[in-house]
Amino acid sequence: PLYINQRAAKLFVEELFGILFAGFYSDRSFDSLVSISDAFAIFFLKAKEHLRPYAKLQNANKSSEEQILEQYIQKIEGAIPNIYDLLWLDAEAAFNGDPAAESMEEIILAYSGFYAISVHRISHLLHSLGIPIFPRMLSRYAHEKTGIDIHPGATIGSNFFMDHGTGI
Repeated sequence: PLYINQRAAKLFVEELFGILFAGFYSDRSFDSLVSISDAFAIFFLKAKEHLRPYAKLQNANKSSEEQILEQYIQKIEGAIPNIYDLLWLDAEAAFNGDPAAESMEEIILAYSGFYAISVHRISHLLHSLGIPIFPRMLSRYAHEKTGIDIHPGATIGSNFFMDHGTGI
């Protein structure tokens, strides 16, 4: 049976942000590239399972399902460095654009607009890969947390900042 649940979206975001924003969204600290690559290897194994129901939606053939999942993971893995760079540019845009901002840490930890765009950048990637339903679940999760609803298909350039985003 197809098993889809909203908790998978929350876990996906929390696990990825725990790596991308280590020390902010997790207690992790990375001392070497090896430990970062280990963390990503674990994340991608979990991500594969989070995405399995959506691969089933695309094709009932078991071998094709595995191929679809491998393609998803390879493309996500390849896009993570660019998304990471975009997120730091977004954080800098928020810091530079908001005279009330006191630090980058504040932006990352406390700005709902930054959180929403961070989730959006991931959901947009998954949407562009043609993954059904899951990208919309990610945006729903971000909306629940922030009051900001960004459709996964929306294209947003770099250095993006929205202040006081509730209701957007």
